[in-house]
Amino acid sequence: MYRLCICFSQEVARRAKAALAVALPVARRGIYSSSSSAAAGGGIDIIEEEQEEEEQAAEQTAVEQAAAEQAAAAGSEQACRGDSSEDLDEQEDAAAAAKRNKETARKAKKALADRQRYLRNKEAARLAAEKEREEREGQEEQEKDEAAN
Repeated sequence: MYRLCICFSQEVARRAKAALAVALPVARRGIYSSSSSAAAGGGIDIIEEEQEEEEQAAEQTAVEQAAAEQAAAAGSEQACRGDSSEDLDEQEDAAAAAKRNKETARKAKKALADRQRYLRNKEAARLAAEKEREEREGQEEQEKDEAAN
C-alpha cells in the first residue's frame, strides 16, 4: 500500500510539472497570436496592456495549477506515510483534499481558457467595428464627391 501511494504521489507531481510546462507556453502563444493581428490594425497601446494582463493571469493560473497539483501529491503522500494502523478517516480526508485540489486546478485552467476566448472575441469585435467605420467613412466621402460633381 505504501509503495502504491508513493508511486501515485510521484505521478501527480510529474503531471503537475508537465501541465505547467505545457500550459504556460500555450497560454502565451494564444495571447501573442490574438493580439498580433489586432496590433496590425491599430490600438497597440490597448493590446499591449491587455497582453501584459493576460500574460500575468496565465502565469498566475499556471502557478496556481502546479501548486494545487503539488499539494495533492503532498497530501496523498502524507496520507500514505502513516502507520498501517492509521485511522481510515484521515486517509479519506487526504483523498478528498487531493480531489478538491485537482478540481481547483481544473477550474483555474477553464478560467484561463474562458479569459483568452473573451479577449479574442473582444478584439475581433473591435476590429469588425473599426472596419465597418472605415467603410462607412469611405462611402460618405464617395457620396460627397458625387454630390460635388
